[in-house]
Amino acid sequence: MNDNVKVARTFGDHAAGYLSQGKGPLAYLSDLSKQNDRVIAQIAAELPEGGVVGELKKACSPPLASWLVLLDNDWGNCVVDGVRIGQDGGWQGLEQVCPGRHAVVTQVGAGTAVLDTLVHPGRHVTWYGDDTQRSRAIAILNALLGSFGRRGGFYFKEAMKMPDFPTPEYPEPRWTWKDTLGDRFPLADTGVTNTIIDASITENGVEPKVKAWVVTGTNLPVAIPDKARLEKAFNELELVVVVDTMPMEITGYADVILPECTYLERYDEVRTAPGREPYIALRMPAAEPMGDSKPAWWMAKQLGEKLGLSAYFPYEDYTEVLDWQLQQVGSSLEELKKIGVKKFDRKSMQLYLEEGQEYTFPTPSGKIELYSEEFASYGFDPMPNYTAHPEPPEGFYRLIYGRAPMHTFSRTANNPYLTDLMDENSAWVNPKVAKLWDLKNDQKVYLKNQDGVVSDFPIKVRITERIRWDSVYMVHGFGQTQKELSRSFGKGASDTQLMTSVMMDPIMGGTGMRGNFVTFITDEPVKAVES
Repeated sequence: MNDNVKVARTFGDHAAGYLSQGKGPLAYLSDLSKQNDRVIAQIAAELPEGGVVGELKKACSPPLASWLVLLDNDWGNCVVDGVRIGQDGGWQGLEQVCPGRHAVVTQVGAGTAVLDTLVHPGRHVTWYGDDTQRSRAIAILNALLGSFGRRGGFYFKEAMKMPDFPTPEYPEPRWTWKDTLGDRFPLADTGVTNTIIDASITENGVEPKVKAWVVTGTNLPVAIPDKARLEKAFNELELVVVVDTMPMEITGYADVILPECTYLERYDEVRTAPGREPYIALRMPAAEPMGDSKPAWWMAKQLGEKLGLSAYFPYEDYTEVLDWQLQQVGSSLEELKKIGVKKFDRKSMQLYLEEGQEYTFPTPSGKIELYSEEFASYGFDPMPNYTAHPEPPEGFYRLIYGRAPMHTFSRTANNPYLTDLMDENSAWVNPKVAKLWDLKNDQKVYLKNQDGVVSDFPIKVRITERIRWDSVYMVHGFGQTQKELSRSFGKGASDTQLMTSVMMDPIMGGTGMRGNFVTFITDEPVKAVES
């Protein structure tokens, strides 16, 4: 789920997710040295009796002596260096965020130095169902460390905006994805997959709102953790159309399959994304499409014309669209064919704020907001509070999943060149755990989760210090059950199959999947394989 919801509520919409690289000034999470305490003491001495630095120092043990946030005594009007702290009584709960208090959980004790002003939230941010608040906490930490608009922290992004190809105005739809939310997930800023699935199922005698799916390039059976509910939706849908380049598992549920050519056989939209410099990039075909496969733009145009919507596709070939767009920004299709990527000069403000430069943030207050009145208005905690997460039962380990650099999830698991680099995943196991279970490197085991679900296929053990003793890690996208995927069928284990427990974020609807736990089966579970 998009991380913008969390960051935008702190820094504003334009700030979400755009980070720079490099080192910033040294910052501390707690009192690290006598010299630091002397600096705090000098500052605190200049504050009125009962100043906030004193409150900070009293709130934690050990005290947060290095939180150099200077405030007046009126909590409701605390604005310092562009940071709006909160509302009356907002200091309550500070003891919940002390580094020392959570050292047992984080294993980062009080007295730990932070050498970079950037705290990155990571790419995958939906973990435990409290992900909005966790990511907001990271954004708040960045604010307290002075990361916004500073070298080593957030920079001011800029992108080249591509104009829309001229077409008639689209009609107003009778309903949108927002109507599938009901009264849930009030701050969702993009469609929520689970509510689309829910809207495809008859509930309490109410007919489903969604009658058909067109699934493009998404292998839902290995992407959606709640397999039973997904199956229920498939059984009720009147039409399922699948657009894909490979015979993925999803094609087995399709009424109609539209074979798409690969990215090396087609033109795609001009790529442009926010970054340090505005740029445009072209993806163009390197070979002719194989067999009857077609690019997605061709499929959309053909279907549109058969539905009487020709006016929305006023071109014979998509290259006409690309060339028109590129000419509007001072380039051409011919030029991009030759150079591939074109950079442009920045037109907005500089990458970073100057020392002392005033800046108005696109938030209701115009300041960085640590306390969110919007969250409070919806009944959510206006400042993040730590919540404990489920712990593994005895003999089980938290299932952690991720990506491999040579693969794109399950989409490339059957690619001959990439399978030469990695043809199956492995279960990363800490040496202490391996010793406890008498596991060896490359030994094949089955994984069983907390609900008794056993992996269809075995997975090799990789003993490594790179994983904690309470967790098992595996790369997503393996354990394919579609026999037509001849190179990847039965190679490794599927993490999605073992995710039977999900935690939904009540704020924006993200699906947390890290509350699943696995144990090892060293003998082949015949019944589990046959079933």
